[in-house]
Amino acid sequence: MKKKLENDEYRSAQQMQKDFMLVMSNCRQFNAPDSDIVKEAQRQTLLRPKLLKEAALKNDLFISEE
Repeated sequence: MKKKLENDEYRSAQQMQKDFMLVMSNCRQFNAPDSDIVKEAQRQTLLRPKLLKEAALKNDLFISEE
C-alpha cells in the first residue's frame, strides 16, 4: 500500500480502503487467531476510518461520502 501511495496508483480513498481490508483479511486468514499480528490487525481495523482519512488527505485522494 505504501508503494501504491508513493507511486500515485490510488485514485480514491475507496481503492485504498479495499486494499486495507484485503490486507487485514489475509492477516487473519494466514495467522493464528491469538498471534500478535492478528491482534495488531484488529487494532488497526478499529483505527481504520481515521488512518484512511489521514492518508487520503495527505495524498490528495478523492474521498466519497458513501
